[in-house]
Amino acid sequence: MFYSMTAFLLLMTVTVISLVCGASVTNGNIDSCDDRFYSAGQCSGIIESNGTCQESKLNLGNTNISTCTSVELFWTYPIDNLTITIETPFTQKQQAYTIYINNEKLQGAIPHIFRVFNGQETEVTTTDKRLIQYSDVNYQVILKFQAPPKLTYFGVFINYEVTKMYAH
Repeated sequence: MFYSMTAFLLLMTVTVISLVCGASVTNGNIDSCDDRFYSAGQCSGIIESNGTCQESKLNLGNTNISTCTSVELFWTYPIDNLTITIETPFTQKQQAYTIYINNEKLQGAIPHIFRVFNGQETEVTTTDKRLIQYSDVNYQVILKFQAPPKLTYFGVFINYEVTKMYAH
């Protein structure tokens, strides 16, 4: 509990500083939505979606997160849908990898998670402690997090670990 509160307060402080200093990376205009990523350190950050959009998208390959194998994200004001394209150090090397998402941090706040592949969405929601996903042919993992349509949580942590897949 203490760790979660400390992490939350740290992320909120970084959010305020980032907003004041303008340290954002804009992912572009997708469905008239400007999604922002605020770095909170080398392998952590805050995702802020435009509250008027039902479908938000963010490519983490455009951020410092793409160089990390252990990632801590905080999605502020999670409502509607956020699709994240995850790229890792293995993406640039064109090596297959596995991500292990801390599902315990998502449960309750995110009722549905979908894997996006070739434009098709497949639900991968689980009650397991970890949600395990494998990189696609483009060495990415694209996930859609479906939050409630009205704000029920101030924010949610999306934390994951990345490991290289080895051929047997």
